[in-house]
Formats: sequence, structure tokens, C-alpha cells
Amino acid sequence: MGYAGSNPALRTSKMQGKPSSVPDSEPLISSILCKQYKTMSQDRLIKIVHKATGETIYTRKNKKGVERKIKLKKYSAKLRKRVEFSEAKR
Repeated sequence: MGYAGSNPALRTSKMQGKPSSVPDSEPLISSILCKQYKTMSQDRLIKIVHKATGETIYTRKNKKGVERKIKLKKYSAKLRKRVEFSEAKR
């Protein structure tokens, strides 16, 4: 069988079926989405570590609401179960 890329008869162009009066707003939408979901805010980013295995996970923390060091239960791939990770220095 194969996929559409292997048969030139099954391929369709990007502009096919699109009226010429409709403006191309695709680049505008993609640039907005890229700016919104670019990266995690670095001032809110914390590092949590499991002491026994040394595994590290990066997550976010509300520093205004939570002043203490946090402990979270996360899945450890090495131990294959949920264990407690505690906040460490970055």
C-alpha cells in the first residue's frame, strides 16, 4: 500500500481548495503560539532531587505563595514507583 508521499496522484497541494480571497493568517497564529509556550520562566524554575537515586526533575514553584522548600511525590523511572523528591539548589 504505502503512504500518500509515495504516490504523486494522492498528494495535494497546500493551497488547493483554499479561496484566494481568504488571507493567509497561519504565520500570525503560529508566531503567537510560539511566544506563549516558548520556555518555563527561569525565576520560578526549581530543581527537585531524589536523594537515593540522584534523579533530577525541574518544575515550577510559586515563590510568592510558598516560602518553604517543597517535597513532591513523583514517579522514579529507576525504582519504577512513586517516591518523594525534595527541593535542591539549582
